[in-house]
Amino acid sequence: MKVACQKCQRILYESMCPVCKDDKTTDNWSGIVVIIDPEKSNISKAIGVNSPGAYALKVRG
Repeated sequence: MKVACQKCQRILYESMCPVCKDDKTTDNWSGIVVIIDPEKSNISKAIGVNSPGAYALKVRG
């Protein structure tokens, strides 16, 4: 099951976020964006992402 980190919004397949080192995850999220090159991406800048990966657009606790 895919879950999203409530802190950084990264989509995960596990209960611990490897980026934040946080275990606050939820399966209550919607939308997905995949960031490949955050340095060149205007979307990554708009959502505050600085590392490649899949991210939820909206995360609810």
